[in-house]
Amino acid sequence: MKQLIVWGSSGHAKVLNEFINYEGFKVAILVDNNTNAKSVIKNVPILIGVSAFKNWLSVNSNSDNFYGAIAIGGEKGKKRLDILEIFLTSGIKLPNLIHPKSYIAKDISLGVSNQILANSTVGANVKIGNGVIINTSATVDHECIINNGAHIGPGAVLTGCIEVGECSFIGAGAVILPKLKIGKNVIVGAGSVVTKDIPDETKVIGNPAKKYVKEL
Repeated sequence: MKQLIVWGSSGHAKVLNEFINYEGFKVAILVDNNTNAKSVIKNVPILIGVSAFKNWLSVNSNSDNFYGAIAIGGEKGKKRLDILEIFLTSGIKLPNLIHPKSYIAKDISLGVSNQILANSTVGANVKIGNGVIINTSATVDHECIINNGAHIGPGAVLTGCIEVGECSFIGAGAVILPKLKIGKNVIVGAGSVVTKDIPDETKVIGNPAKKYVKEL
């Protein structure tokens, strides 16, 4: 089986480990930047930090045999893209991991290092960048554009012709109405209903979704 390096040792790593064997992968090692992290996959060792990863790779120098995946979800899109770059510069191949119980239209455009999880739907003519997560039971309908590092949370619904900006996070169960633009580094709270465009660097919550203002 193909050897997969998974960066991130948390619940998301367990999610990936549940189905990657269907695509011919086996987790070789876990890597995490948290000094307190422990391996969450039985009999799989963990390395802590970039230096440890690079040292391991220098010993296991035939990087043609290794593939990489990033098990970091939520609003941490920038971190996913940073790790993606580390993998690329180290010669690690970056497959798209697609759960066999998802539905993917035949004409989508797909970059690298994306994850499309169980029971999710990606519709006609959708364009997905790099380092994107389409989480469990999410729906990305026709002609949406999902830019690098974005995460569409479990059960979220993008209803068509929507653009989601780089590193934005659409929370669980949120609904985005058609033909809207979600800016970069946006957070849409769980269960929110978005009825208008959202500018960059904004957090919105509610139905209809409004800018979140932290109470003093």
